[in-house]
Amino acid sequence: MDEGAVVSMLSSETEKLGGFAGAAISGPLLQIGTLCVVLGYMFYIEPLVASIALALYSPQFIIVPLFQARLNRLAGKRRSRCVSWAISLSTMPSLTCWTSRRPPGSPC
Repeated sequence: MDEGAVVSMLSSETEKLGGFAGAAISGPLLQIGTLCVVLGYMFYIEPLVASIALALYSPQFIIVPLFQARLNRLAGKRRSRCVSWAISLSTMPSLTCWTSRRPPGSPC
């Protein structure tokens, strides 16, 4: 393979990875900042409504991480299952050997 093609592929892949890593940090920070500003404004304008809203939304701080952890475990199981299937498929003999209508004298 040409060195220029390898460099091009690597740079495009690392650019995607860098964008993902940057968004993984900046996205939650932006959302936390927005939440703090909105809650601060609500407490300034109407403390009772802000307290009720905070009481209603606070269970999410417990529920969401639990569901996310479960989702991550399930995704890991799925990924490992797909990898094992891919490995078993790559080591399989050719599928033409498994057909019932193979020509006489075929090597399979």
